[in-house]
Amino acid sequence: MPLKIILLVLALTQAGAPLLLFFDGFDKGAGRPPTPIVPANYAFTIWGIIYGLGVVYSGAQFFSTRVSPLLQRIFLPASCLFLLSTVWLLFARFGPFWGTVPTILAMLGLAVYALLAVSPDDDESRAFADWLALPLFGLYAGWLTIAVFANFTEIAVDLGFPFWGLSLPAWTMLALATGTVLAACVASASRGNASYAAAIVWALIAIAVANSRECRWTIVTVSLVGAAIVTGWTYAARRRAARLPAAAA
Repeated sequence: MPLKIILLVLALTQAGAPLLLFFDGFDKGAGRPPTPIVPANYAFTIWGIIYGLGVVYSGAQFFSTRVSPLLQRIFLPASCLFLLSTVWLLFARFGPFWGTVPTILAMLGLAVYALLAVSPDDDESRAFADWLALPLFGLYAGWLTIAVFANFTEIAVDLGFPFWGLSLPAWTMLALATGTVLAACVASASRGNASYAAAIVWALIAIAVANSRECRWTIVTVSLVGAAIVTGWTYAARRRAARLPAAAA
């Protein structure tokens, strides 16, 4: 029972923190327009889905009559992920703003770990895995895969970081390409998790939308190509995973 209570409290805190800390809206950074790697505003609605799934998942575990093997296996990474989500918001609100960078990196690692630790083969936890855990941590890890680059870029611009001599558009394209490669690796490791791929594609298309408004067509192209690569790679990973049982037999 303590595990269930802790997870539910952290999920509720994570969901409520944005409303409490940013009741007056999110600061866009001293009047400076967002960098090219920041998705269009509508894309951030995905946080509502992620937070909602976190509450539903934790609530379902809380009201379950037993402590499932799934909860025991991913309790620590899930709890730390929910906690750090709130910590990230505190840094974003009160500073130091550079503190958001190591925090979101840790969040990405925890989200990917939790996603890969979920097994839909646990007979007594299958419903939790299929309908709640996999979508939750898939969306979480997918969105954070791109968000870490956006977060770093925003903070680096504020601090005057030279991006190793690259122009901001060139850095953006490099970051998008790196994010695409990372996404393909996680998609393969997660056997083509559809929620993970959906979050990646959602982010990349929103980046393309944002840059199309500024006529940055090269970045638009890189974003859309990245979305296509992740979609194709995920489909291939799902096909490979579907053949595994037959091959083992």
